[in-house]
Amino acid sequence: MYQHKGKGVKEGKVIAGPMSREIDDIRCTRLNFPIKSFYSEKTGKCTTFYRQGYCVTVDAKTMESSWERIIEADLGAMYLLFDAALVTRSSGSILFFRIDEETGLWKKYYSLDNMRGQIYFIRGNKRIQVVTDELIYFYMVDNKTLLPDLENVMNNDTQCSVMMFGRAVRFGVAYKTSEPGFKVWSRKYYHNFKVAIDAENYEGSQGVNLGSMERYCIARKVDFTIFD
Repeated sequence: MYQHKGKGVKEGKVIAGPMSREIDDIRCTRLNFPIKSFYSEKTGKCTTFYRQGYCVTVDAKTMESSWERIIEADLGAMYLLFDAALVTRSSGSILFFRIDEETGLWKKYYSLDNMRGQIYFIRGNKRIQVVTDELIYFYMVDNKTLLPDLENVMNNDTQCSVMMFGRAVRFGVAYKTSEPGFKVWSRKYYHNFKVAIDAENYEGSQGVNLGSMERYCIARKVDFTIFD
């Protein structure tokens, strides 16, 4: 049994007195500490997730609360995706949960098995990073299906434990747990997958793209050239 306590707060003001909710389960011990709380603008509810797979949900309007156990396993670092899905680390897997439309309860709908690493997600982004000892995985998450799709994989040459990218994906920060400081890394080589096919000077020329033919043509002075 575990007792969840809280207060109703709106616009920085307390609108309801202290409340408590008991998780009446013999398997729930005092080691079942809360990991993180999320508020969803879609549902208007605040959910607190606990170490031993439990969660307590409070309706922001009615202040009614309920608890459930979403999985019989320990949970780790977690993030709320698009106010609709939960991604969390558990043992050797990365788990994805969302609320079932029929039951209204949290249900696991996807998992990345045999993957031990740290996850990172920033609000407003569409991708998550999973950093392991050897590799770093980049997943794009569809905001409608909420399913992750592997976008890219790179070697963890920096030996970091967490890698963070912002919404614009222009800058990244990588660090290792328990390190006293940061190391600055810069790109050594740049390749945009464009290869020069002609070394001539085309200054002042006119070009047209022939999309249906998958070709393009260039007019330069008295010359007219078609490239495919």
